[in-house]
Amino acid sequence: MLSALLADYKKPEDLIGENGLLKQLTKAVVEKALQAELT
Repeated sequence: MLSALLADYKKPEDLIGENGLLKQLTKAVVEKALQAELT
């Protein structure tokens, strides 16, 4: 799964930049946690 996520990322900025994978994953996890808390 991780390999599939990383396949399109070539530079460090793609992973840790403003719109990088790390930020996207963090946002998704926080949103899921908040959603679970509301239900």
